[in-house]
Amino acid sequence: MNSRAFARVCRFEFTVTDTVSVGKLADVSLVWTAGPFVGLRLDGFVVWRGADRRNPGRFPDRHVSMPAKKLAGTAPPGSKPTFAFIALLRGVNGFWDLDPLKAAILAGYDDWQRDLVDRR
Repeated sequence: MNSRAFARVCRFEFTVTDTVSVGKLADVSLVWTAGPFVGLRLDGFVVWRGADRRNPGRFPDRHVSMPAKKLAGTAPPGSKPTFAFIALLRGVNGFWDLDPLKAAILAGYDDWQRDLVDRR
């Protein structure tokens, strides 16, 4: 989907939260504005400062984490529980299919930052 078609169907909302998470730049929601998902949002995207550890060459100065659900694993009594994160959004042909979405989020973040500076 090209960026114009994407913009007709959904938009990003960025929120800066006071947090102790080092490097966290903004929380991001994907909001549908047309089509069968109109009025729905997918929360849980985050823009981070620094390269993605899995693939540092793709987005060298910032990266986007995707929504995930934390599931508690079983643990024997007296031991710490383990957790697994299950991706809520997956690429059809593999993990890297999400790069166009990540690039769109980062471009939207840049536009949002420019708008904030222009308002001052």
